[in-house]
Amino acid sequence: MAELISIRRLFSDGYHNAFTDLLHWNGHYYLSFRTAHTHSFPPPGDVVVYRSTDLDEWTLCVRFDTGADDRDPKLIDAGDRLGVVFGSWYPRWSSDFSLPNAPHDLISHIAVSRDGLAWSAPRQVYGVNYWLWRVLPTPEGFFCAAYHFAVRADRDMRTVHLLHSDDLFEWRLKGLMRPGGGPGEPALFRAEPDCLHCIIRTREPRHHSWIGQSRTPYTRWEWAD
Repeated sequence: MAELISIRRLFSDGYHNAFTDLLHWNGHYYLSFRTAHTHSFPPPGDVVVYRSTDLDEWTLCVRFDTGADDRDPKLIDAGDRLGVVFGSWYPRWSSDFSLPNAPHDLISHIAVSRDGLAWSAPRQVYGVNYWLWRVLPTPEGFFCAAYHFAVRADRDMRTVHLLHSDDLFEWRLKGLMRPGGGPGEPALFRAEPDCLHCIIRTREPRHHSWIGQSRTPYTRWEWAD
């Protein structure tokens, strides 16, 4: 049984700072989160990355503001690079000549750094309304369970797709992981070679979480409640 040893406040400035991730990379601890006025928007939030050597003193490394509501950053240990993936809600364009459409689209972004301080500009990855939630580095490259919805109004009607990349920026579809039940926020992990596991939350049935597994080539998934 896990035991709580201590609780320490790492950051507080009066804003809504949430949706955190923590990673140790190249001698520093890196902390990422969304900072905004509220949980929702407007106004939109930004993604920030801080770092520390001792978990006491924290220094801002980068602040990402794509102009959208940037949120839910997840750090990536890519060996000689540190990466961060996050989702951005964009207001959709419209004009007198455009067809009615959903008010917002979701775009996933990835940025990388070789020293933790100088970062590339966030780059859009994969398709619109595919949320690359968390990236798993493996000897076979990078895997990601991305959840997808057609329009924001129907974002609870989601499907989850397994993606693969060699460089973090160009992603290819491996196959469908889970349709139906409103699955979202999936996290991949690997407990043994040639086998991927995934834990995921769903809306149906009864807001349960599920664990899935698949063996190479990762095209068939088995799920347990």
